[in-house]
Amino acid sequence: MNVDAYWRGGLAPLPVSKLPKEQDFQSNNVDTIIDTMREAHILTANHNVVQELESLYSWRKKDPRSSSSRLTRCESDRFQAALYRVWFLCALYGRPAPANRVGKAKSNRQEIQRDVNREQAKFLQSFTPSQITPLLEVWKFMVDLATWAVRAEIFPPKNCSYLKAYLVWCGPGTTLQAFRGNLTSVDRKVVHSLRPPYEHFCEVFNMAESLKQPGDGVLILPHECFLSKLKCQQCARAPLEGLWSESNWSYLRGVVPPSEFLNFVELPWWNSYTDAELLGDICRSTPYSQLIGEVFLLRSKAYRTWKPGCWLCTTCLQTFMRDNIEAFCRSREYPEQ
Repeated sequence: MNVDAYWRGGLAPLPVSKLPKEQDFQSNNVDTIIDTMREAHILTANHNVVQELESLYSWRKKDPRSSSSRLTRCESDRFQAALYRVWFLCALYGRPAPANRVGKAKSNRQEIQRDVNREQAKFLQSFTPSQITPLLEVWKFMVDLATWAVRAEIFPPKNCSYLKAYLVWCGPGTTLQAFRGNLTSVDRKVVHSLRPPYEHFCEVFNMAESLKQPGDGVLILPHECFLSKLKCQQCARAPLEGLWSESNWSYLRGVVPPSEFLNFVELPWWNSYTDAELLGDICRSTPYSQLIGEVFLLRSKAYRTWKPGCWLCTTCLQTFMRDNIEAFCRSREYPEQ
């Protein structure tokens, strides 16, 4: 196995039978894998990415009350194994891989891309049902994070076309950077010119959905996790689109982006153009957790029983924000000159 090529994401689209095996990366073979400090640093950096993504997965899929992972040891092992497999697929068939082996002729590029996609599909088919199910769950989670980063309007609007597929094609590290807001610009020419490779890369994962098997996902008992037992503490509904409390207000930005926030709160008759403009600026520059927290501090007497720690459905939160946003806007008014 050409380990050096693996670290650089430049493995050729080899037949599945000739790919490196997972046992090549077991702890008892570590001395044959890590030859340089650079490789050790890459392993450490990748491990940190995996740990952070596990905490995000736990926060979004199991227990939104905690930003630290609440996965059991078995669930953690399933998640990390699945994520490393996704990452390996990205190294083999994603952003770093095709660039080094695509010729100048368009027909040559198309033929190579077809070969890459065929080998990617064979690779996915080589997993057992108990392996492919968590792998596809983690892949869907990475797509959700990329979707969130695009909808949260972290990137300038002109850069957002096709960006979701591009981020996941680049791998978990790039997707996490985008979610954090640390990847605020992309080369639009690169995104556009590489559109066929990353769109086909994602399509192969979508076609593999038929290989999933119920009961073999990351969470051992998904119907018994904290999220599955939640209901809105005002209307008692358990909506599919999720519930909101101070522990996950920050995620609302990728669900209701700043450009849609004014429509979300249905600004009442009192609001002037100046107020709306001010609120729009605040939504773009203020973390949602801070914004909603300040509205709770300034809430009217009619809402005194509504606490920041309460779990609210999107409809109830919208009603609360609509009825209390005026005091917040007044508190942020520009001082008179």
